Amino acid sequence: MRTILLLWAVVGMTAPVLRAADIKALDVKFYDPKTKKDDILRDVTIVEESPAGIQIKQRTGPPRAISALDIREINYVSEKVPALDWRKPFGIEARALLPTTRDQDRPALFENALKEYEALVPKLADEKPAKRFIEYRSAQVRTNWSRYDVTQTDAAIKALAKFKEEHREGWEIAPALRTLAELQRDKGDYKDAEQTYTALAAVPGLTNEIRWECDLSLADLMLQSDRANEAQAKYKALSGNLPRDHPYADRVEVGLLRCQLASGQAAAAEQGLRTMLTKARDNTLRALVHNTLGDYYLKANRPEDAFWEYLRVDVQYNEDKNQHARALYHLAKLFATLKKNPDRADQCKEALLKDKRFEGTEYQKRAQQEK
Repeated sequence: MRTILLLWAVVGMTAPVLRAADIKALDVKFYDPKTKKDDILRDVTIVEESPAGIQIKQRTGPPRAISALDIREINYVSEKVPALDWRKPFGIEARALLPTTRDQDRPALFENALKEYEALVPKLADEKPAKRFIEYRSAQVRTNWSRYDVTQTDAAIKALAKFKEEHREGWEIAPALRTLAELQRDKGDYKDAEQTYTALAAVPGLTNEIRWECDLSLADLMLQSDRANEAQAKYKALSGNLPRDHPYADRVEVGLLRCQLASGQAAAAEQGLRTMLTKARDNTLRALVHNTLGDYYLKANRPEDAFWEYLRVDVQYNEDKNQHARALYHLAKLFATLKKNPDRADQCKEALLKDKRFEGTEYQKRAQQEK
């Protein structure tokens, strides 16, 4: 804990706990890790806020803690803003995100939601938690907008970076940092993303699960930045901390094999990945391994071998949207250059760009940037 607090100070953060003396909320929407479903608590009082999350009490029962990264939305009770006015921008944003909304209608809806959120800010000047949350939602609007329009990515990054500098004390800092890191990573700003993940890992009170996620993301970024030795050290440290049957364990093992590939130990690493395929317990892991082999074969100038690895993910192991998007991204290129089949190349690219399932994925954003 001492090390975490020191790192928090180094990156310019503080770790205050806000005693929120009877801050009322109509409801708190959150993800319940026990039931693995979204839930809602109504008519609550927030008694404490910190970067780790919130403590709430209800009319009956003991106080309850909700982790910052599990909070979806808080509808604060405001003395200055009527409930209907408070809900208005949320409703507009929700319409913008509906799958049935026409793509040509989304920009106007996002713009309108942003204006409505921003109009609430000065009215909440004396209600700090509510004001901070609305400013966070304004940044999130830009993030959601960037899922449909990659040209909005820079504005989203700028808004989240501004929020990070101005609001370090509330529960929103952790989800803001996580979203900022993902946007920076997807844009290819690996150095900035590393700094943001490091700041997120240093937030006091986060669960081990989130810290492990940060370490895994940092190791992946080090590999993408051609720093295999640093990545290997990070993966090994993470491997020593994870429970044996943890879902991240397989990803760490793949990461270590990727480090071997990058360090010139290709034969041993390739065999290790093939062995993982024989032991894989689910299709998500199979997709990760096949894509990893595909990436290796591309770098080794073996495009035919790479093609078949990606195709297996597209046809057989397509349950994970991120891995499926990764395979389609490369198949679009390989169908065009290797197979001389522009129709199939266009089909892969169109599926990646237009299928709602891939919205917000790293490889869809890459494809959008290359249009």
